Amino acid sequence: AEAKAAEEAKAAAGAEVQRRRAAQRAASERRAKREEEQKEEELRMVENMRKDSQRATGLRSANSAARRAESERARREADHAERREAGTRKGRELQERCQASDFAAVDSRWKLPKGRSSSVRCSTPGRADSPDDGASTSLPRILSPRRNLIGMEVTQRTSKPGDKPPLAA
Repeated sequence: AEAKAAEEAKAAAGAEVQRRRAAQRAASERRAKREEEQKEEELRMVENMRKDSQRATGLRSANSAARRAESERARREADHAERREAGTRKGRELQERCQASDFAAVDSRWKLPKGRSSSVRCSTPGRADSPDDGASTSLPRILSPRRNLIGMEVTQRTSKPGDKPPLAA
């Protein structure tokens, strides 16, 4: 009976050792699992922070691009308005000059029918109150001399564009 009791005590001690080892393995596995979950959580947090950073950078970039586009649109509109205003001013000035007869329109000699002078008095179309009495002064046509492309010398044409060279006798 003693041998049986000693054997049972020995078996109980062995079982106790195995229980402790099993408990240590279970605790070690739980600890490893917790550490793994903690690492995964840290990786998720890092990834989320990276995504948030990229999202914020993207928003800043988009806002900056929108600001640049708006600025460019405003600059173009200002340029258009400035050109429109300059055109309007020039149109008014030309209209006033024409009404005041401060200049004369000139038709090219080559375009006029024969018998007409090379300068013509300015007349405002549709004005019935301006008599065509020739009282307005005409301005002569001013031609700039032709320049040779190589030496920039003044050249004169001695023949007409359709002339051919003389025949050798």
